[in-house]
Amino acid sequence: MHGEERNRDHFAPFVAENFSSYVARKRQPGQHGNHVELQAISEMFARPIEIYEYSEMVDPFAPTAGIGLGLPDLYPRGANNLRDAVKESEDRSVEQALLESQLALTDIERTEREINEQIARDSYMEYLRMLVDSGNPAPGSITREDICDSTRGSSEVQGGTERRQPKSTLYEELLALEEYGPCPATAEEEDEALACALSLSKQQYLEELQYRYGTGSEDCNNN
Repeated sequence: MHGEERNRDHFAPFVAENFSSYVARKRQPGQHGNHVELQAISEMFARPIEIYEYSEMVDPFAPTAGIGLGLPDLYPRGANNLRDAVKESEDRSVEQALLESQLALTDIERTEREINEQIARDSYMEYLRMLVDSGNPAPGSITREDICDSTRGSSEVQGGTERRQPKSTLYEELLALEEYGPCPATAEEEDEALACALSLSKQQYLEELQYRYGTGSEDCNNN
């Protein structure tokens, strides 16, 4: 500014305001722009003049980069925010994977439970078929007490010479179940029927062992 003030006659024509006020204002800290030298050069050569600051940079991982250069996009906490976002994304991915594995495990458990219930129902229908083949009772005369009593008494004739007839198909078992009474109506009746059916299934297994291996089933029955 001292050089411009000494060469007032040369620079004054390029300033619209009072040159003394211009020099006093430009000497204040923080005053930028309206550079009379660049304006004079631009008018003298009839060319626009543009100034670029090549040291301008933004590095979110180094908040100290560019300090003092007047960077407009410098965020000192940008690196921490980026790490937090990556960690949150990883945690969300892990939680989603755990949720999907739990859902798959729930499907497997439900399938196993349905299979066990189907096996119990098949055993119950097989028992009804055996009652039909052995005694041929009248429709509606079979009660759950008779089923349980017959199941407990079947162990007494285990050592006899009777042999079970071949198993019927599932369609025949369904017909027998429909003919000799409806399915249990309440949860207690269903539990009682399933218990009797499971007991009968065990007894049938022991009888099959006796039929195949002779006296080997007696040891299984004792166990």
